[in-house]
Amino acid sequence: MPNVTVTDAIQAHLAVASLDPTCGFTGSTDAGGTVTCNLGTLAKGQTKTISIVVSPQAEGAYSNSAKIVPDPTPGAPIDIDLTNNTSAIVSFVANAADLSITKTGTPDVVGVGQAVTYTVVVTNNGPGTASGVTVKDPLPTALSFATATTTVGSCTGTQNIICNVGTLANGAIAAITIRATPTAPGTVTNTASVTATSSDLDDANNSASVTTRVIAADLSITKVASLSTVAIGIPIAYTIKVKNLGPDPATGVTVIDSLPSQVTLATPTPSQGTCFGNVTCAIGNLDVGATATITITATPFVPDVTITNTAHVASSFDLNSANNSASASTRVRQPVLDITPDVGRLGFVPFAVGKNFPPNATVTLRWNRGVGRKAVVTNAEGGFRAPMLVFTHDITGLRGLVATPADADTPAVAFVPPTAVSFRVLAGTSQPFRTKPRFPGTMIIQRGG
Repeated sequence: MPNVTVTDAIQAHLAVASLDPTCGFTGSTDAGGTVTCNLGTLAKGQTKTISIVVSPQAEGAYSNSAKIVPDPTPGAPIDIDLTNNTSAIVSFVANAADLSITKTGTPDVVGVGQAVTYTVVVTNNGPGTASGVTVKDPLPTALSFATATTTVGSCTGTQNIICNVGTLANGAIAAITIRATPTAPGTVTNTASVTATSSDLDDANNSASVTTRVIAADLSITKVASLSTVAIGIPIAYTIKVKNLGPDPATGVTVIDSLPSQVTLATPTPSQGTCFGNVTCAIGNLDVGATATITITATPFVPDVTITNTAHVASSFDLNSANNSASASTRVRQPVLDITPDVGRLGFVPFAVGKNFPPNATVTLRWNRGVGRKAVVTNAEGGFRAPMLVFTHDITGLRGLVATPADADTPAVAFVPPTAVSFRVLAGTSQPFRTKPRFPGTMIIQRGG
């Protein structure tokens, strides 16, 4: 039979995926069309197979049949049986699936280093079964150290999360939990998407995003001591300042300052919050740019040591730990009093020599037997050299020279112990100074006698 032609009517919403080389398609997927195949001449008994592959683009029932078109050419052979020129109707139902995805993040506001949990839920809204379901969630660079688990299938990756869910029946759900850690402050948007190898009726609901605000603060601490060198028993005032450099308010700010064992414990005074123990201060919250000040006064009781005192600050979500500690050092010295020479006659003027006393402090010198008292001011190094007159009509014998603080607020422990420096007064007289001597580094407040 020459000029054999076969036609196949394609319904609307069927996409023609592939055709036999002898065939052509006219029409469109939305409206449908016709496949026409020109087979040429078929000899008696010869069979020709035509392949037409279509893909349904919408759910519903579809039917299809093909037929042979008679050759209209004059003189063409006549088909003696037209009843078998139309194929049987082939029917099928396309049940496409509709995959949808939702995503939530907990908490909405999270600190740097604090875990955030994302919950991704994929639902097959049907009516068909979805196959080859895959969920992808590429994490932003501000998130790291992720773990992912799923109720259906399995997940891989720590930064680029891929979950192979597999098959989801109509109405089935796959829940994926992703835990990540923010590493930088700001706003982080995380998007997850779902795809399938099977047809999806609606692509508009195949991705979901959630935005999380990441907060952090940078706390810095400084510490200074009121004195770099101090006599034993003189209080040291440590001033600690904590500042929030931002970019967000700091919460749960705590300062810890374990005082050295060489000082007595003191009650600290914070500008905000409360302090307790040795020494922990719960400062609370600090706005961006705000500063909290803590003053701690302690008294050293061990001489000839260098005391180093270190304070630390901590808070939730601190960006920078390099500026979270500060130290201050103070040298503690034991005052020493001497007299030279240590023997003299009535009317003699020995010299009182002091060192390691409080710098620029007023010291009262007095005989503990006999008459005579003098006030001197120590130099910047805490030293002095001052004459102490022995009156011509004073008592003789062994006496002591005692140094005491002229300022009632200065602790007496900062001076020499109660035992006096010994000086022996002999009988007879010697010529005293007729004019007030000058000694470098010493200021005489008054002269006894």
